[in-house]
Amino acid sequence: MKRILATLLLFGATTTLAQTSVIAVKSHHGDLIQIPESTDHFGEMAPMPVYDTIIKLTNNCVIQIGENNGYGMNFRDTVCGHWYYEKVKYDVDKVQEYHGKDVILVGFNNEESNIKIEDNPFFKRIKKGGFPVWILIPIILAGLSIYIFKPKLHWKK
Repeated sequence: MKRILATLLLFGATTTLAQTSVIAVKSHHGDLIQIPESTDHFGEMAPMPVYDTIIKLTNNCVIQIGENNGYGMNFRDTVCGHWYYEKVKYDVDKVQEYHGKDVILVGFNNEESNIKIEDNPFFKRIKKGGFPVWILIPIILAGLSIYIFKPKLHWKK
């Protein structure tokens, strides 16, 4: 019975194709032109995010900010080397046409963006500090007290 089940599982795993069209084209060294003609094999279609603001950081990196990522949640995503932005060479008019007139574009008119992360309101929630050292003191004291006093409790029995 185990052999029959193992054979059926092996046969089922080898006969199914579970690749999206983009993965199939990339894994077979295809071009971007072939993506619209290729077929999806078992790929789930992700909902389109709704962008509010797109900020150009460098010549090839942008931050995409929106209130609805397709699942109803706010999002902020840094994207470098986006295929469309590279294709149109970050032209402000073409990027605005691609995303719609309601999307705010920041830093696309300049060659390099002058946005500093420290002064940017989009990065206010990011903290620069690491782990607070003062929290280690109670942890170390608790560990030492268990190490010192635990054997004495066993010796009294």
